[in-house]
Amino acid sequence: MALHDQSQDVIFLKTYADHKLYIDTGVNYLKTNFPKKYNFWTMNQKYSAKYILVESLYFLKSGVSYADYRGPINHKTLNKHILFFAKHNILENIYSILLSQYLKVKKYSKLKYQSIDTTNIQNKNGKEKLGRNVKLKNKNCYKISIISDVNRIPLTISINPGNDHDAKIALANLTNHKYTSDNTSIKPYLLGDKGYDSSKVRYLCVENNFKPILDYNQRNTKKTTLIKKLTKQEKVTYKKRIKVENSFCIFKKFKRVQLIYDSYYDTFKTFVYMAFCAMISKI
Repeated sequence: MALHDQSQDVIFLKTYADHKLYIDTGVNYLKTNFPKKYNFWTMNQKYSAKYILVESLYFLKSGVSYADYRGPINHKTLNKHILFFAKHNILENIYSILLSQYLKVKKYSKLKYQSIDTTNIQNKNGKEKLGRNVKLKNKNCYKISIISDVNRIPLTISINPGNDHDAKIALANLTNHKYTSDNTSIKPYLLGDKGYDSSKVRYLCVENNFKPILDYNQRNTKKTTLIKKLTKQEKVTYKKRIKVENSFCIFKKFKRVQLIYDSYYDTFKTFVYMAFCAMISKI
């Protein structure tokens, strides 16, 4: 299909080259699971699956509104495709495929140090599953929580109301966590800050074959003589928790997810997984 002008052609080719793994995996998934919609089954299909995925990714990066979008696809058509992705959890499934492929090589070295953290995404237009967060001046937001590996790649992703406690979110993440060591004698570390200092979290870490290194929250201990601190060796290992901070830093470079622009939870979740698909495709 011919693009509108040379500048659009350059943007298309650069976006595709930067995220080739994600785009190719996504195209294969769409053609396999939705052939009547994305495999030119009928004359009504105007754009290829590759074209739609590339433009959706550029839309994610630019952060413009649908009305201000000036790409080669009509903005209403682009919106319909993104809503279709949200309805069928397409980006979530594509990310699972990419993550499985990524972990086939040197799995243990990637999983040896895992870090958990949460970031707040302030609301702009959202209407669903929001919660007020005291850290954001009691404004509505989502909490995105991930457990990342040594390469800053999320192994679990959850989007929660802003008033959920980090420890509660961690329990759900650990319960659904599928990526740990297959060898019970080799236990990966789980690194977390003071927000995860909970007996329930520590217990679940051990149950899931982790060695937890969670910074101690002094507010949990009234007697100063009983306050616990990380050992010297634990502090050295704990510094590797910076990887999860790096992951959120890269994630927030995608302007569409810096604030909650989408009215509905599933649409925002689609953009979140799209951003992480773009991240994993560049490893």
